Amino acid sequence: MGHWRKDRRSRSTFRLLGLVTLAYGCGLVMQGFARWRSSNEGPPTTDLLTAGKGQAASSCPLCLEEVRETSCTPCGHMFCWSCIMEWLQDKRECPLCREALGPSRVVLLRNYLS
Repeated sequence: MGHWRKDRRSRSTFRLLGLVTLAYGCGLVMQGFARWRSSNEGPPTTDLLTAGKGQAASSCPLCLEEVRETSCTPCGHMFCWSCIMEWLQDKRECPLCREALGPSRVVLLRNYLS
């Protein structure tokens, strides 16, 4: 790398690459801000503990009750352990996204606070 620092052409090329990267990053930030302003939601939350929490997050999509013995599929969906195991006896797919799924791929989450 030492010889690149001495070459003026290489320095200007890296400087240009840095400016292009900065412009791209600014564009992404402005695009996200425009998307946020166009939505009718409130400002984005910065509290990671409360983000995404609500009635829908704590209820099982299969039994529609509060999740008991929370389990997670590889696709990221959460169900009651008994509900998803009963579902997988009949169908070998996630009930929400239909991704192929076997009972051995479901993870029981211990000490999970929903």
